Parts: sequence; structure tokens; C-alpha cells
Amino acid sequence: MMDPAKEGQTLTLPDGRKLGYLTVGEGKPVFYFHGIPSSRLDVLFLTRIASTRKLQVIGVDRPGFGLSTYKKMESLSSFASDLNYLANNLSINKFAILGWSMGGPWAISYAAQYPEFVSKILVVGSPSLPIETEMEGTSNTALRLGFRFPGIAKRVMRERMEIFLRADKDLTSFKLTADWRKLLDALPDADAKFNQDESFTATMIHSNAEAYRQKELSIEAQLREMQLTLKPWDTPLSKIPADLLHIWHGTEDRNVPVDNAYLNAKRIPGSTLIIFEGKGHWLLLDNLEKMADLLNS
Repeated sequence: MMDPAKEGQTLTLPDGRKLGYLTVGEGKPVFYFHGIPSSRLDVLFLTRIASTRKLQVIGVDRPGFGLSTYKKMESLSSFASDLNYLANNLSINKFAILGWSMGGPWAISYAAQYPEFVSKILVVGSPSLPIETEMEGTSNTALRLGFRFPGIAKRVMRERMEIFLRADKDLTSFKLTADWRKLLDALPDADAKFNQDESFTATMIHSNAEAYRQKELSIEAQLREMQLTLKPWDTPLSKIPADLLHIWHGTEDRNVPVDNAYLNAKRIPGSTLIIFEGKGHWLLLDNLEKMADLLNS
């Protein structure tokens, strides 16, 4: 388990809900949008780079994840007011945005609604918007089913929840199980290498387990998010200014196939696309200095 001091804190929103967040580093503010299943705890991977490159990275749990009270989201626009309230509470007027994986759609949606608040946005391994058939190639069974067959996906996600909660409780024992081997086998070599670091694995497992803190409500939240990225879709991509959005994607990404990056670049004029040959879904961790340079620019 992680040090409780590194778990983060909550802010009470105007409607009484709690919003969970975790901050690492000091300097230029960056709001981090996590994937599925994941949580605010992902920013722990960025602790060193945030400290050395003067970034204040703030990971925020969306409703139903981690410490944030569940609420049925009505659209991709729904989370923006929560983020704005947090930014105001922290006296942050301008900030960069980092969206990883399924956090990408929420990050892009925010930038389309409030481009005047955003200095730069980077999405890494993000699905295209709106999601259509390009996610059929994902190796993530829960994601593949969640877009089309939410009832079946719910059963799969319950199984995944139990796996992550069990692993988080006793990682040493979990690494002796077939479930651990399945998790590793699903990863390309570019991603699997990170699990050679015990601290990385512990943080990754803990962040994924935290996504299920609210059990069935967390599963409902994840399924709802998947559905909201499909058509019909309400985010005006044309309102994103040229040169604001940067898209990174690895050619070996099995979670979100690289075709998604090309589609996003096509649908959002003026965006900058970089394809990383031989990199997987966790390519960000191989390019932290490059990330810091971009978000600080």
C-alpha cells in the first residue's frame, strides 16, 4: 500500500459532492486526466520530473473514481465545472492539461469548452473522438465490450476489480498467480519492461485499485464514460485553437490502437501529432523530459 500522506485530499463542491485530487511538485500548474481504470494516483509517476522541472501536477478523480463522489455524467462537458471550481479554489487561472488514455477525451473536451484557460494540452495514447469502430482493435476486453455491450462488460469489470483489489492488498503473493502472468502477457515489451521496477508496479496496481474504491458505483462510472465518448457527441472540436493540442501515440499500443491518433489529428485541425515507433501505451514514462519541456512552453 502507498504512504497515506501521498493519497491526496478532497474538495467539497457546491452541490455537496467530494472531488478527490493529488498534487505533486511546485511550479507551473498542470491538471492531469486519468484513464480507465485509473485515478489521481497516476501523478505519483510524475513526482520526480515535477520537482526537477518546476511543475505542479494535479491529478483529479472524476465522479465515481477514487475519492470523488459518484454522479451520473450527462456528457463529456459535465466534468468541466468540477475542474473549474477546483482551479478557482487553488487560485489557478491558467494551466496546462495532460490526458492519458481514456482521460484524453475529457481533456480534449475541456480544452474545446474553455480554451482561454489552457496554455497547452497533451494527450497520450488517447482514443479518437468520437469513438467509432477504431477501438475494436484494443486488447482491453472491458473497453472493447464497454462501448457496445455494457451488460457483459460489467461482469468483466467486476472480475478486473477483484484482481486489482487483491493485488493491491498483497502484491508479492499476487505476482505468483496466473492473473499476474495474464496482465504481463497482454503488454507489449515496451510496456512490460516497467514492471521490472517494484515501485512502479505497486503504484500502477494501487492507482488501478483506487479506481474501484466505490465498487459498483465505480464500475457504473467507468461504463458511463465509455458510452459518453460515442456518438451523438457534444464537444465542438473546432473551438480548439491551432497549436494548442499535442497528440502522442506509440505504434505498439495495444490498449488504444495507433489509428486513433491519426483520426484525432485529422478531426482537430492545427493539432500536432507525434508517433513514437516501438512504444506502447506507457510511452509517457519514457519521455518525461520531453513532456516537461512541452507543458512548460
